[in-house]
Amino acid sequence: MNIFDPSAYVRKTNYTQQQIDKRFIISEKKEEILDAKEYALTRSPNKKHGKRIYVSKKNGKVIAVSVSPINENFRSQIEDGVWEIIDSLIKKNYFTISSCEGHYGEGPLQFIIAIPDLEFAEKIRDAFTKIKYVSAHIRESSSNIEINISNSKKPTFKRMEKEIVNYEEESKDINNMYFRTYKRYWFLRVHIYKKGRIWSLLQFFFNIFFEERCKKELIDLINSEKFPVNPY
Repeated sequence: MNIFDPSAYVRKTNYTQQQIDKRFIISEKKEEILDAKEYALTRSPNKKHGKRIYVSKKNGKVIAVSVSPINENFRSQIEDGVWEIIDSLIKKNYFTISSCEGHYGEGPLQFIIAIPDLEFAEKIRDAFTKIKYVSAHIRESSSNIEINISNSKKPTFKRMEKEIVNYEEESKDINNMYFRTYKRYWFLRVHIYKKGRIWSLLQFFFNIFFEERCKKELIDLINSEKFPVNPY
């Protein structure tokens, strides 16, 4: 017998044994759980809804999931208006985890970078904020979506009712997406104008006269020699 291609074998079973086997198979399927590391690299659940890209929307809040740049579907997960910025950051080894091209009435163009060193995060923040109309701030966490992978065929996503952050789990997911092993990250959130009632009223005019200029300056800065390659 060829052990690399063994012959099939037949086993006689009675009705009771068949029922036991069937229940065992069903039980095995229920217990099948996705591997977290593998899923971090293969997930790309966000879909295009009009001009926006996200998984779903509930109670007016968008649910979107971070996708690894190693994923073959990565480009399809990034909105067109912010793609050139994200692409430039990825080429300089930055860990992007969230982005939005900006939508009238829902917020500005923005992106988030995960950085495992606070001092370096502050340095990059200061570089970005030298551009007029660009704001940036650092957060200890960016978690707001729960991913349930207990059902391997249909993972589910929902917004956290209360953002009780598990720093270790958040770091593990980023490590899985980027093949890293850091215990902690800080999150640099960059956007090209501030949120708020006044900005919402002026957003239409800002988009026409200033947005493209801000985007170009951001891209030029990232691609310049003075903007460092992420050493982590």
